[in-house]
Amino acid sequence: MNSLEKNYKKVVDKVQKMSDTELKDSILEANPQLQEPQMNDVKLTDTHLCVINRALEVYYRMRSGQVGIALDRAYDKCIDWDSRDLIEKMVRKLVIEDEKLSSPGASYGFNSDEIGDARIAYEIQSVFRQYLAVKRNDGYFDHSTVDFRDPLKASDEPLPEIVNFIKYIDHVFTRAQSRKINKLLNEEKYKEAWNYIDSLKLDIPKGEGAELVPGFNGVTMRIHKPRREKRYE
Repeated sequence: MNSLEKNYKKVVDKVQKMSDTELKDSILEANPQLQEPQMNDVKLTDTHLCVINRALEVYYRMRSGQVGIALDRAYDKCIDWDSRDLIEKMVRKLVIEDEKLSSPGASYGFNSDEIGDARIAYEIQSVFRQYLAVKRNDGYFDHSTVDFRDPLKASDEPLPEIVNFIKYIDHVFTRAQSRKINKLLNEEKYKEAWNYIDSLKLDIPKGEGAELVPGFNGVTMRIHKPRREKRYE
């Protein structure tokens, strides 16, 4: 066995003796790019979020080539079309200068490499926008505007997380109802369980989806992304 083979065997033996945690730490130490970015806790009021969101949207739209819309958002004022078109063309010519944006109304997509870190700005803005929309709507989602949609990924950065932003509501069944539902679930009679729940005509909202969660205090129906419309009307 030559020296290279001996060294290889030593490494293999060492790895085999490592615990999962030790192995993970060793890999991350040798490859720092694999480590998850550290998240920071920041406290902001709704007003803070609105101001930050506005700034993020202006930046994102400027970088994507939507200069006119960015100006409207920045100044709360719609500039006349001719002036707006002139400014947009001037900025595109001096800064962007890309044939892809040569036609009127053309712009880069939210996940386009050309807009750089404005992709991250778009992600942050989307997260804040959804939170604010749901909070203003008393915790309910809605299909009326894009504000309620889940944020789309555009970069390699993790999406911001808003602590305690719960996207569901829970309804706990009574003890008698829970016994009936548990019995049907244990017998794998899932359709019958949902039919029984429907027969109760509960005063609960519709949502994007619902699931049954067993618990010591009874069965819970978790309604994801609840809307104002009642489930049984």
